[in-house]
Amino acid sequence: MEAGGGGGGDAPVRKRRRTRFSDAPVEGGGADASAQAMEGLKKVNEKLRPSTEKQGSSLSAGDRLAVLSARLGLALGKVPQSSQLKAPTQVDITSIPVKPVASLTVNQNRAREEKLKKTLKVEKADLLETDPTKNEYFDPRLGISVSSRNKRSFKFVEPGTYVEKGEKLREKAELDRLQDELRQKEKKSAKTPQALLLKSEQAEEIPAVEWWDVPFLKNGIYDDLEDVENLRLDRVTTFVHHPIPTRIPNEEPPPPIPLLLTQRERKKLRHQKRMEKEKDRQQQIQMGLIPPPAPKVKLSNMMRVLATQASQDPTKVEATIRKQVRERQDAHEARNEARKPSKDERAARQVEKVEKDKSSGLHACVFRVRDLRHPQHRFKININAEQNSLTGCAIYNDSCNIVVAEGGSKGLNKFKKLMLRRIDWSITADLDQEEEAAEGGKDNGIRQDTVQENRCVLVWEGQIPRQAFKRFMATPIPVQEDARKVFRIRRVEHYWDTALAFPMHDDSVGQREL
Repeated sequence: MEAGGGGGGDAPVRKRRRTRFSDAPVEGGGADASAQAMEGLKKVNEKLRPSTEKQGSSLSAGDRLAVLSARLGLALGKVPQSSQLKAPTQVDITSIPVKPVASLTVNQNRAREEKLKKTLKVEKADLLETDPTKNEYFDPRLGISVSSRNKRSFKFVEPGTYVEKGEKLREKAELDRLQDELRQKEKKSAKTPQALLLKSEQAEEIPAVEWWDVPFLKNGIYDDLEDVENLRLDRVTTFVHHPIPTRIPNEEPPPPIPLLLTQRERKKLRHQKRMEKEKDRQQQIQMGLIPPPAPKVKLSNMMRVLATQASQDPTKVEATIRKQVRERQDAHEARNEARKPSKDERAARQVEKVEKDKSSGLHACVFRVRDLRHPQHRFKININAEQNSLTGCAIYNDSCNIVVAEGGSKGLNKFKKLMLRRIDWSITADLDQEEEAAEGGKDNGIRQDTVQENRCVLVWEGQIPRQAFKRFMATPIPVQEDARKVFRIRRVEHYWDTALAFPMHDDSVGQREL
């Protein structure tokens, strides 16, 4: 219900209106209020006409009227009635100028830096002005170094660069190979007798005066030693000077100790090597380098592997499988024969083992046996000495049967076990049938007691500097002087003397447990 302009019976009603431009109350007065609003609008238009003319034709007449109406309402605090004013038209959004907004991070950072430059009033990109005229807070004594990232650029390789590097590497490898060959030749030549003799002569050069005699010689020479006055006897004391031991010039360094593995570690290492070899073979089969192996058919899996063929002709399939089994067995035996060392290789290996055993040191053992008439005892002694590569002798004498063995520690230990454990010394040679018939029962009982007392004792064992015998020999020598002569010509007559003086009647003497 709108407010009327005049009288009537009813009193005028004051209404409160709200508009989109102002919250101020508008008093409804009819024609007076409209005339007052139009006059105010004219005044505002006259004041704002220059500013609207400057904007140009970007806004239409209706839009400018709406803007002016809003400004007038803000100025007076009142808004004219909507029925007397023309409503503003719809504004075109595309015609309104819009400020561009950065969407990429790089552009946003650049815009942020530009804004920060304007705020800090600096011109450099690092936002640190080092010019005192522009930055009054900068102190040049601080020595601030601004780090800048170098711009990346393409680096092209000149033709022939890598070829030249390869040539240099090949030349260096060839030079290293020649130097290694020269070192090997020098090592080989240093081990020759001439080089060792020359080296020993250089190392053993005798000086004119020994250093330990210099403090006691007044003149420093040995020519005037006939006169006692040329010696400084006051320096002679009861003390003994022990020089510091020096290294032998020709001594070679000890060989490196090999890596010792337990049985479990050796099995594990062997298993790993076999697995790597099998994996390599499988990869070659997958790549097509070698053909895949044929299926291993046996009589037990014949029906499973060859189902169709076995059902059609089982007799033929069985014959074929038996033939394949024989072929595999023959191939297995052939491989074993190929791996088996020949007779010469076994002999060379045995010689190598003996030399290695002797390199650790030579040892000797002297045994005394009461009775060595039995041929079985003699054969065992000779053949074991030959198998263990021992040298020495076995002298058969009625008063003293002596056995001497020389060699490495391993072979000598086996020979000691033979002499002291394995041989049954109670067995002896049977007497001649004629002597047994001529002798009575009493004598036979005495002989039997003597046979049971036969035994072998270890007289002496120890390390020796050299071997006195070239081979192992066994010979009967009835005369003691001739037997001692065999040892005397080899400068080991003490073997005979010690064995001859060794007591055989005491059971506790000479028995040693191995």
